Amino acid sequence: MTARVRVSGSRKPPEVPLEAVQSLLTRVIWQAVADLGSEAYRAEAEDFFRSAAFEEYCDILGWNVRRARASLGRFVGSGGRISGNHMLPAQAMPAGAVQAAASLN
Repeated sequence: MTARVRVSGSRKPPEVPLEAVQSLLTRVIWQAVADLGSEAYRAEAEDFFRSAAFEEYCDILGWNVRRARASLGRFVGSGGRISGNHMLPAQAMPAGAVQAAASLN
């Protein structure tokens, strides 16, 4: 099964395997879960979980939206947290990591 990516114009959109789309959506959702634990991103994450986009993601993933939101509420309510992919400022990174990151430039 494949998913169609929407593009404007007369160009035919690429066909993307459904599994790839589902994998990406799952990663987006887990990042938003991680964002709930970050003061800087919490409001945006809460908005996402209330949004129609989250409902559409659940539909594509075959998830029940009500159950997904309830499960999320239980996870957050339990104090569970996951780490995200946000860049840390240099002051918050260990010295070795700062040097390694600087060497990439």
